Amino acid sequence: MLAKKLSAGDTIRIIAPSFSGNLVSKNSLRLAEKRLNSLGLKVTFGKNAFEEGPFGSAPLKNRLHDFHEAFRDPEIKAILSFCGGYSANQLILGIDYNLVIKSPKIFCGGSDSTVLQNVLYKKTGLITYYGPDFEDFGLVDTNDSYLLNSFEAALMQEGAYSCLPSKHLKEEVWPLQEGRAEGIILGGNLSSLLALVGTPFMPSFRNAILFIDERKEVSKALFERHFETLTQQLEFKFVEAILIGRFSKESEITHDLLKNLIESKSELKSIPVAANLDFGGCLPIFTFPIGGACQVVINKTKAHISLYPH
Repeated sequence: MLAKKLSAGDTIRIIAPSFSGNLVSKNSLRLAEKRLNSLGLKVTFGKNAFEEGPFGSAPLKNRLHDFHEAFRDPEIKAILSFCGGYSANQLILGIDYNLVIKSPKIFCGGSDSTVLQNVLYKKTGLITYYGPDFEDFGLVDTNDSYLLNSFEAALMQEGAYSCLPSKHLKEEVWPLQEGRAEGIILGGNLSSLLALVGTPFMPSFRNAILFIDERKEVSKALFERHFETLTQQLEFKFVEAILIGRFSKESEITHDLLKNLIESKSELKSIPVAANLDFGGCLPIFTFPIGGACQVVINKTKAHISLYPH
């Protein structure tokens, strides 16, 4: 199921399914709204988007209210998460999935939005978008149009597009294992994705191309643990390829360390793997469709990632 793409003049709604927008600086808010306005989009906020409880999020019933209200309002053409956090999985038992099916809309965000994106695809078939949160539009370097161009290609244009390295950052992709694959895009933030393990809300990994990244604060030891948990999933044997976003410097994950980790796992012997790609918790941020399709070709020096029209 695919929501209608955005056009100039459309109105979008910012909601906070995880951490509160109250945690975002006023300067970032102003700049984020300005950047989205530059694409011709009108920005509105959920009633409870700035409410903050003792755990950094609004009460669950208020977050669900904003989620459902955004899908109900015919003037809202897309929904964007405010920022990351840790509590988006609290929403999944209370979501009215029939409402989503009746009124499909673009839903985009990064980090903890992973939970909602993969659940919505599992429960409704709706293609959603892993990319920038609203906050990220207020943090992006003004000299780098990568975030805006990718967001526009995914949410406002109809054709195919590619995951190309940012010319501004000039960091190389790490081709870790050669191969070619086609499949359905799943994943997002690995820590958040693993919150669905053991629940009926995890989508099937059959024919999946997994795009994964990690939070800035995740250490190399914790990433190894999370990655091991991922590869132990019963359907992991059906995964077609793995694409890994850029790690923060604080993680201390290097090319050689990650290559050794990949090569140590027999489950990965036959699938292409690449890392240090431009998505995840580090700028710049590429936007890709959860539930969309792509082709991956990885050779010794490059990774070609082509996203099909959706």
